[in-house]
Amino acid sequence: MPVSVHSPDPGTRPEGVDAVDAPRHVRDMFNAVAHRYDRANHLLSLSTDMYWRRVTARRIARELPPSADLLDICCGTGDLSFALASRLRPSQRVWSADFSHAMLLEAGKKSGSRPAPRGWLEADALRLPFPAARFDAVATSYGFRNLGDYGAGLREFARILRPGGRLYILEFFRPAVPVFAGIYEWYFSRILPRLGHWLTGRLAPYQYLPRSVAHFATPAELAGWMRAAGFERVEWRRLTGGICALHTGIARR
Repeated sequence: MPVSVHSPDPGTRPEGVDAVDAPRHVRDMFNAVAHRYDRANHLLSLSTDMYWRRVTARRIARELPPSADLLDICCGTGDLSFALASRLRPSQRVWSADFSHAMLLEAGKKSGSRPAPRGWLEADALRLPFPAARFDAVATSYGFRNLGDYGAGLREFARILRPGGRLYILEFFRPAVPVFAGIYEWYFSRILPRLGHWLTGRLAPYQYLPRSVAHFATPAELAGWMRAAGFERVEWRRLTGGICALHTGIARR
């Protein structure tokens, strides 16, 4: 599918699925590939997804207060959560949540003896089971794009953050460099779906991925949504030719 520039959707819209059914459809896709999700992700990205998460975890570790609670939302199989748990002090606690039960089961299997989050919670990012001002930071890696309502998700993140708390969104985008964009479009639309199908036996999730990125916002648009939801000092940093970017913002005091 060609990567085109147009107005972004207000939430994820898998092809042929309406807004009401989109969250259930996306959850079912992730449940179906959870058992091979890590293997496919690391191979398809040449393990750069792990590098980007480490970059994010290092920055969060530098910026968190000495005693803090952080929520990794849309945590998937927990790679960002584990990266954070290995870097934070004992007084800095990581909690992890996702709406896919199967993905959380895979995350739990990976805990073993390594530093792990304080707990795994099955929860919808648009209706989080936490009181207002509960966390010092909220982070998400490659999950925000899958929300059914981007504005509602950002407002929910702002609600559970304490005044002055930080939001970190690591997400895929269309590359900014023209030559790189051509290579990216060819790989994402032609190669990635076939490889993903071969690795997992499921084609639909790897057709959905390039389409969801093509219909997602630009970094500047996401920054605008963050400001509209009540975040200040919003900024972003592009990574690896703009394939992804890390957005940060501070909840209004």
